[in-house]
Order: sequence, then C-alpha cells, then structure tokens
Amino acid sequence: MRYDLINFFIAAATNEYKSFRTGSDSMVSAGLKYVDYSTISKKASDVNYEIAKKLFDILISKCNRPTKRDIIYSKEKINK
Repeated sequence: MRYDLINFFIAAATNEYKSFRTGSDSMVSAGLKYVDYSTISKKASDVNYEIAKKLFDILISKCNRPTKRDIIYSKEKINK
C-alpha cells in the first residue's frame, strides 16, 4: 500500500482531485488499483500533502519541455 499511496498522491496532484472520494473514484482511470476512500484517508492521515505536492513539483521541474507538455496533455485528456 505504501507505493500505491505515493502513486495516488502523484495522480491527485496531476489531476487535481478535490477529495479522497473523488480520487478513489478516479483511481482506475489513472492506472491504479481501486481502493475505497476511507482506506486512503486512514493511510494518508499522517502524510503532509504539501510535502508530497512539493516533491511532485520538483520532479516535474526536472523534466524536459516535451515531457512537461506530455504531462499537461495527459491531464487535459483525462479531464475531458
């Protein structure tokens, strides 16, 4: 579950999920296995979301321009 939670946070930051419930409903479309929102909430209660978001922002800043464009395009494609 530890890596699944990290992957969930990455998907949440990328797709700007509004809540754990929204995120759990969108997990499968993001390529993650389904987990109910209460489980995510329990596991995430000790994790500082701002730290996870900052780490993701740093990761994206290290990407080259074409990769950043692909990430933005993928995000737009998922939100349609």
